[in-house]
Amino acid sequence: MKTLVFSDLYVGMSAEFHREINRELIQSFAEISGDSNPLHIDGDYAHKSGYIDQVAHGMLCSSFFSELVGVHLPGENCLLTDITVEFAKPVFAGERVSISGAITQLSPAFKSAKIEATITNKDSVICVRAKIGVVVR
Repeated sequence: MKTLVFSDLYVGMSAEFHREINRELIQSFAEISGDSNPLHIDGDYAHKSGYIDQVAHGMLCSSFFSELVGVHLPGENCLLTDITVEFAKPVFAGERVSISGAITQLSPAFKSAKIEATITNKDSVICVRAKIGVVVR
């Protein structure tokens, strides 16, 4: 876990990590969130609906942005204050995704940062976009 403080940050600083979206993760999120829509938990239903496999919950995918800021950029000294998320393309069971973000703005007066982040699939197609605000000690 990174322990950056505000003075360590700079515009353009970035981080990236990867996650495997498997059926167990989707099922666990369905149980935690209460969203048992069959597109998420039933592969046959998803196929019959025109998808290649179970569709990962959008909020499951966007939860990785919490790890991005809380662990990788800037890390433990930050608090996520706001987030705007756009779901551009579904993420499916069995896909490996890359979660990345870069600092686009710093405000020394408020010790805050803006981070633009994406989740991309193995073909580098953007599936989720986010604009994230954090405050940093």
